Amino acid sequence: MKKLYVCFLLIFSFSIIFVTQVSARSLSIDKVDIKSTILPNGDLLMKEAFTYTFKGNYHVVRRSVHSGHHNGIFQFQAYELLNSDATLETMTQEDLSQLEVSLENNRYFATLPVKDEKKTIVYSYTLKNAIKSYNSYSDLIIPFFAENKNHDIDLHNVTIDIIFPEKLDPNTYHAFFHDEKGEVIRKGEDFVRFSTPVSRMYRLTEIRLLFPSSIMYEQQKLPDPAPLKETLDLEEASVPKEIISEEEDIAKAYTTQRKMRNSFERMLPIFSVALGVLAILLLLLPQRLVRSKTTSEKLLNYDPLYLYMIDREGTKDSYAFFAGLYSLVEKGYVSVKKIPTSRRIQNDPEAPKNTLSFIFHPYKVKLAEGEKHLVDWLFIGKLKQGNRLFSLNNIYGRTKREKKNNDFSYREELNIFHKDESIWFNNLIDKMTQTKMLGGKLYLIIGRMFMIIATLSVIAGYYTHSGSGFWLIMYLIFAPFLIHEAWVRKSRKRILTYFFLSIFAGWLVVDSVVFPEISLFIITLAIVFFFTPRYILSKEAREVKAEIRHFKAVLSSEGVPSDVSGAELEKWVTRAILLDARKLSQHATHLSIVEMDNSLHQPLTDLFISGEEPTSYLIKTWKSSEPSLTSQFFDALNTRTN
Repeated sequence: MKKLYVCFLLIFSFSIIFVTQVSARSLSIDKVDIKSTILPNGDLLMKEAFTYTFKGNYHVVRRSVHSGHHNGIFQFQAYELLNSDATLETMTQEDLSQLEVSLENNRYFATLPVKDEKKTIVYSYTLKNAIKSYNSYSDLIIPFFAENKNHDIDLHNVTIDIIFPEKLDPNTYHAFFHDEKGEVIRKGEDFVRFSTPVSRMYRLTEIRLLFPSSIMYEQQKLPDPAPLKETLDLEEASVPKEIISEEEDIAKAYTTQRKMRNSFERMLPIFSVALGVLAILLLLLPQRLVRSKTTSEKLLNYDPLYLYMIDREGTKDSYAFFAGLYSLVEKGYVSVKKIPTSRRIQNDPEAPKNTLSFIFHPYKVKLAEGEKHLVDWLFIGKLKQGNRLFSLNNIYGRTKREKKNNDFSYREELNIFHKDESIWFNNLIDKMTQTKMLGGKLYLIIGRMFMIIATLSVIAGYYTHSGSGFWLIMYLIFAPFLIHEAWVRKSRKRILTYFFLSIFAGWLVVDSVVFPEISLFIITLAIVFFFTPRYILSKEAREVKAEIRHFKAVLSSEGVPSDVSGAELEKWVTRAILLDARKLSQHATHLSIVEMDNSLHQPLTDLFISGEEPTSYLIKTWKSSEPSLTSQFFDALNTRTN
């Protein structure tokens, strides 16, 4: 548990640092200079300088390039401008530092680690066949910043120069600037200049240039789609009010989405921190912290199965059936003796030479329902005297040699054993929850609610930061099935798996800008659920848990007392195995070899002292018998289709 605490604190500390960095950052674009050179073959050579002011930590900058009016984007490169005095006209290669660029959904991301600085980034690229040349004129349309989610920030002080391949009489070409506040400020022989004080987010900033096609001497000419005068008349005509209204509606819709996105980005880190605090509170539950100074001998009077259930907090592991057996042993219903392991097992050099056999002696006293189920399930062999027998030899899994030979002949028997064990254990849990010894509602509420929240966070992430609609559809197809499986089975592994599948879905579905916040949020959901106990212990059970914790501390520091013997020593060893199995090896030295004289009455102690503790090898063979993940997958498919 200490390792879990340390792991959680590290993750939570990282989360706090990450959240602080992400939630406090912002950027502005203070100046944009663009120079577009028309090439005679119809291509457009682009050079752009964006001046950013960063507040907080950033790792990338983004440039979105329109996908219309050209046949592709080529040779996109990004540079950091090192010389603040250099301009697009005067800069040299020595003034630039090239940045690594990646492409995602027609958006280019340049790697730029920066914090609280002002930087100028230069982009260069070529738009293939951006100019359409006809017999009478050429037509150039460039929507530099469009009415969509990529234009999600105001760009200030925008200047755009369109440079001709050769000199043109200004009276022979026509320039138009589609921008709320923009205008054509210079028409020269070499270039035409457009300028706007601000290109508002989600609003169109577009230029159109109609010029003589004679200078496009390397480009094939097409028939005129319409006379030049007609094209000019359409371009110069006033924009109808309904179009203006439509553009306003589009802008309002994007603005609303922007506000929702900003709220989403701000709230996710806050929720993540709140979940981290909740996880800490779960770590501070009384059943995890309460201590006891009671004597260890008091624990010997408790039923081993009851101690096991309290120690595991209602979660079954490989020692469950063993705890049930020794509950019957200490009540006198079952006797136990040491016997040789079967010949099949002894062929394994790692196997113990001896194991345990249990004999049920019928009594007039009526067994409890759970005890009767345990006896009917395990004790199926009979002796001559009519007593019923159970041996650990009956439930060994694959040996090392059988694993090499890919022998699965014992899998079916083990499956039946574990299914019966689960039925018996679940009935035991039902009884303990009915008596209020255990409470499992918190686990179910948090697990089921958090799966739904994780799903909604991915959907909300797509709505505010849309990425791939295809992967969202795939996620929504499989999510209900996976939630149903985890919901019904109440499996911690399945629920945790769903959280991490949701993170993977988020990576596919949402924009990379918000993915870190969504992934962090779902991770904190998983952490809170991971630290939610399967069952909440009652006050009485918490007191017993404290006594168990004290007993473990004594075992860890002092080992099994050397002055105990006989049946009392057997109880110590039984509880050491059931409650602290991971530390058995260091306790063996605390057992007195003198006790071997009574080994006929202490079979478990005898095996423990001789290094043949029976459960360790048994559990090892069970793990060896488990099928591969691929086999489990196809077995599950066969089960559902049959």
